[in-house]
Amino acid sequence: MKHARSTTTVGVVALMVLSAHLTGCVSPSAPVAEPRMPEAVVLETTAVLFRAKRLAATVLIEIALPGTTDAGRASPVIFTLDGNATFALVAATTRHLAARGEIPHAIVVGVHTQSLSSPSDAVVAFIANDLVPYLNAEYAIDSTRLTLVGFGPQASTVLAALFDRPTSFHGYLVASPQLITDELFIAESDYAASHDDLPARVFFGVEGLEIDPPPGAAAAAVTAMTNRIRRRAYPNLHNETVIFAGETQASVLPAAISRGLRFLYRSFGATVRR
Repeated sequence: MKHARSTTTVGVVALMVLSAHLTGCVSPSAPVAEPRMPEAVVLETTAVLFRAKRLAATVLIEIALPGTTDAGRASPVIFTLDGNATFALVAATTRHLAARGEIPHAIVVGVHTQSLSSPSDAVVAFIANDLVPYLNAEYAIDSTRLTLVGFGPQASTVLAALFDRPTSFHGYLVASPQLITDELFIAESDYAASHDDLPARVFFGVEGLEIDPPPGAAAAAVTAMTNRIRRRAYPNLHNETVIFAGETQASVLPAAISRGLRFLYRSFGATVRR
């Protein structure tokens, strides 16, 4: 598998301090406090173009490395689906929470799926079977702590992956799924018919203020799916579902990412501050 790579750094490049005497505003003899440099987060992102035979396509991958790593530990990996917005929010939130001890320092990988015509299960197989080995060769990753994140339409892909290949990832963050179809409920039933355990960590985050009709449909569908998997009494399933009151489909994503990542990494047994 061939790939091309480029690296960009996003952040504060320079701060220019201008000093001026403004008549009537500052006394020439008054001491002037030196301004302090603001705290800045610089995200270093590597862009990789994968020519993936499995998908018969070239896939854009973005990789945000942590600012530091936990001593003596390989880094978990968080995969996001779709375009820039979800990746950028997850990368920034991960860096912010990790710097304050809420979650471990993690690598965030954005898989740009919006231009792909491949079925969602093939995309998930590409991540698990092709992308993870690549990352393992390039970085010190902890393959026991892989998380898959999806928002809106891609949240349904994450939910489908949960029932199709639950051991490929260990955390599933389902944020505001726009549609939980009958096929997904059938997939859940089919899985339950042949398995007595679902060894995964699953977070559902959905808006409580739904604008699109019918009002409350998304929250109702998520609640129904939550009730189904909890009734199975799987011994190694960890689940948290939050309906965010006052949040819309557009505004719920940052809240779901923050709450979801903290839940998933507590379930992973990470040492974090409470």
